[in-house]
Amino acid sequence: MLQLPNELNANYAATLQQKIMDEFITGDDLSIDISGVVQVDTVALQVLCVLQHHLLQKGKKIKWLGESKEMEKTVQTLGLSDYLLKTI
Repeated sequence: MLQLPNELNANYAATLQQKIMDEFITGDDLSIDISGVVQVDTVALQVLCVLQHHLLQKGKKIKWLGESKEMEKTVQTLGLSDYLLKTI
């Protein structure tokens, strides 16, 4: 399981990408806990979109754990709800 930080932003994007690759190697659905996220930006969401794309190609998905109103709001504002949040 991957626990996202409170501030999910460009400063964390490279770290996020590495953590995702570490988790992605297992080949299972990827569980991501978003409960602590209070800030999110487009760079971090781009990393998550790439992850979602790769997982869906392999018949896998992101399993979202917890709830983050800020993340849900940002995803909806950017029009990514159907793509990113369809597995919540």
